[in-house]
Amino acid sequence: DLLRIPGSDFYDYSIRLRKIAADKGFTLIRFRCLADVLAIGDGDGLSKNEYIALADVCRVEMEDRFLPKDSKIKEKIETHKDTNLTY
Repeated sequence: DLLRIPGSDFYDYSIRLRKIAADKGFTLIRFRCLADVLAIGDGDGLSKNEYIALADVCRVEMEDRFLPKDSKIKEKIETHKDTNLTY
C-alpha cells in the first residue's frame, strides 16, 4: 500500500507469506493486519474484498494517529522525490 502496490496484490502476497511460514513450521513469525494493530477490525477474518475496502480507512487512521498535525506530508510527497517514492 505504501509502495503503490494495489490492495489486491498485497492481500494475495500476505496470504502466500502466511502459507509459506505455516508450511515451513516457522512458529515464531507472527503476522498482523493493520486493522488488528489499529483495533478497528479482525484482520484474520477479513475477506479479500473486505480487506481492500478497509485499506483506505487504515491508511487514514494511521495518518491521523501518527503524523504530526502540522505535517506537510502532501507537499513533501509532491516535491521531495525520496518521500514520494517511500510513501
